[in-house]
Amino acid sequence: MHLIKRVDKLFAAMQHAIQGKLSVNLINPTTLRSILQNISLHLREGYELIAGTRAENIHLYYNLITVTVLGNVHSVKIVIHVPLKTVDRLFTIYKLFVFPTRISDNKFVKYAIEFPYFGLSVDQHVFIFLTEADLSHCKTNGITVCPANVAIYNSQTLNRESTLFFQSVANQHMCRRSLHLNHQTPTLRRHKTTWLYHLPESSHITLRRYVNTQWITYTETLSGNGIITNATRCSVSTTQMHTLSELHKTSEATLHTLHLYVPEKISIVTDHEKQILVKLSPKLIQQLDGVNSRVMATPRNLDVDKIVHARHVSLQQERQSYWNLIVITTVCSITLIGILCFSLRSHIYRQILPCFPTRKPPYPHTELQVIPAPSTPNPETSVATNIDLQKNVIFATYSLKKATSKV
Repeated sequence: MHLIKRVDKLFAAMQHAIQGKLSVNLINPTTLRSILQNISLHLREGYELIAGTRAENIHLYYNLITVTVLGNVHSVKIVIHVPLKTVDRLFTIYKLFVFPTRISDNKFVKYAIEFPYFGLSVDQHVFIFLTEADLSHCKTNGITVCPANVAIYNSQTLNRESTLFFQSVANQHMCRRSLHLNHQTPTLRRHKTTWLYHLPESSHITLRRYVNTQWITYTETLSGNGIITNATRCSVSTTQMHTLSELHKTSEATLHTLHLYVPEKISIVTDHEKQILVKLSPKLIQQLDGVNSRVMATPRNLDVDKIVHARHVSLQQERQSYWNLIVITTVCSITLIGILCFSLRSHIYRQILPCFPTRKPPYPHTELQVIPAPSTPNPETSVATNIDLQKNVIFATYSLKKATSKV
């Protein structure tokens, strides 16, 4: 009977190995630690086991190690793949939570991010970006092991997430922001043992915790964004929402104290941009400002950068239109003055000209000599006619010799 149970455990362990998982029944923790210590002695310089060889970390390898089974009719071989680490491949992964920030009564500004996870190296010189799909390919159990499927960026790379993390003021233009009008939705997000909250309006928040067979209640008045730590065993509730506490029992060596953190308000818009956004008042918003209840107001999201850019463009167009108007007015004025001056000059000239008599210059006396038209030539009288015509011609400066003709 005992042999049958051992065979069943062996078959179950082999089924896990075929699926690529390492079972405790196949290799116990003591044997696994000895194998890992032997592996660490043969590693090249700069390489280390991902969780070390300490006894309290051996349980992590049962989820990190990948197993491959090779066998034939005579024997079965088990190949284990142990993840290693180097200094340049060790990153701390941060999850990014973005909440709106109030800039006026009904206007909030929020950063828009592309990657929800940001990984920073130990020396803080390089970093990586991960999406939810990228993180789904990672093994997460105390230590997160991800395949090398993403690029590694240096500190000179401009990106929204890195700019927000390092609080680089010079590269704030890389961050895309959106304007939320009539935003009223509160938010609670849990990350491990921490709750992050966003309350657009001042609200009473109640925390109930079961301690020593009784419930203890805390009440605080909070607004804006903040953090509540060690609150996983508490139920958090407001007038609009509530959370559920953990139901399973856990043993504790130390008692965790509940803490509330309200971070410093970091302005995500400049004073100049804030003035522009505050003055932004579309007709729809002007109508809704007079309504006491804003429940029916439709939330709207606008791009802050586009609003500021449009404001700058409109100011430039106003200045350009102003100068164009000045130039056109000046040219028209000069033209009108010229026309008036020319008309005045013509009028004065017409009024003064009759006052002065004009003298006409004497024309020289000329005598006109009528020359009779020549008649039709006749062959009998052609010679005589030529002689008569020569007598009627008058020359002013010289005389002609008498011509003779022969018949």
